[in-house]
Amino acid sequence: MDQLLDERLAELEHDPDSGEPWEGVVGGFRDRLRALYLDDDPARRWEGVASMEGVVVSHAGVTAAYDALLTEECGGDPAAIAALLNRQAREAIEHELATGLWDEKGILGRCGPLRFRRFECPGTRLSERFEQVVGHSPPSERLGSHVHMVDPVVHREPRSGLRDPGRYRYAVIEGGGVRVVSGSLSLSEAVAPD
Repeated sequence: MDQLLDERLAELEHDPDSGEPWEGVVGGFRDRLRALYLDDDPARRWEGVASMEGVVVSHAGVTAAYDALLTEECGGDPAAIAALLNRQAREAIEHELATGLWDEKGILGRCGPLRFRRFECPGTRLSERFEQVVGHSPPSERLGSHVHMVDPVVHREPRSGLRDPGRYRYAVIEGGGVRVVSGSLSLSEAVAPD
């Protein structure tokens, strides 16, 4: 998994033809990101939502707005909802490229699984129909026991004023259960914020 992540990050940081770093975030990076999501080769194509042993993994969490799709079109299968959401994301990217139009309320918008932030989506909550691992969302005490957050920054000590660049947090999925592991590689090197 670490090797795959390193390969994907290297793809984002450098032009595959020239080996040179991408110029600017808006230009090359955005185009490359689109290309990774739209790649014809399933082995290379990026997915915004994954499912492993019945646990849904996404950057920001799948909201309860998708519960009807889970039931009606996916038979309650978390792997099927992940596949459906990935297909919808690719279709939305293709639509944007073809028309220049962006659906702010669609799957790529503020309340979709790639961006969801509770404060931007009033009255919206993460789905309780399956276990989820998310990269970020509101503090864990507001998520419920079915959502496991792996954003290490959220779990720092806010009153201390310390920032720990060595902090890590990841999820281990085994037998359909989730265990979150966290710690620091540099506790003695924690520094005050810039």
